[in-house]
Amino acid sequence: TPLPVTDAELKPYLDKLLRDGRVELAYSAWLQHLPAEKLSKLRLMTNAGFEDEVSGLPFNWVVTNPRYAAIEAHPTSARPSNRALHLNLGPGRIKFGEVRQVLMLPPGTYQLSGALRGRLKGRRGLRWQLRCGKRLRDVLGQSKLLMGDGPKWTAFTTDFVVPDDASCASQTLRLFHHARSASEELIFGELWFDDLRIKETNDIAGG
Repeated sequence: TPLPVTDAELKPYLDKLLRDGRVELAYSAWLQHLPAEKLSKLRLMTNAGFEDEVSGLPFNWVVTNPRYAAIEAHPTSARPSNRALHLNLGPGRIKFGEVRQVLMLPPGTYQLSGALRGRLKGRRGLRWQLRCGKRLRDVLGQSKLLMGDGPKWTAFTTDFVVPDDASCASQTLRLFHHARSASEELIFGELWFDDLRIKETNDIAGG
């Protein structure tokens, strides 16, 4: 139509399908919503370099309920032609929520990689985690706790295996603050994340 469906209009429909466990239908509806130029660039992860706006759609990036935390995609001073995910946290006891994306990875062995810069002060850092669907207990892999090492970009990686199991037909990649108590929610600083990538591998032990 002359007025196609907007992201804001599509989101509740996709969220309802995912709540009902109709992941393939939700993914198909999202694909039909994408313009041709974005379909041609589709990879295992969407908007991995945060060059586009964070749309709030589940197969792109969703930012949930941050408190005392600003989380946005911004141009970087070190890479002015690029954008990255910028997190400004605290000071104080933060409620990070999470940054997440639903993936549709076939069974196999994979590696998640990315780059970060900045520094946090606190007892516990942030963590990237990959799990089956929305089930917290089914963790496929997760990064080490990330606090940042300063102004230079540093790389991180983590390996994981997606099982050949219908219950893991979709996965959720999420970034969260791994605080285990109220005192560990006290954190201050900023981090940038960029150049995220998921690639299939054949050399992970247990794959």
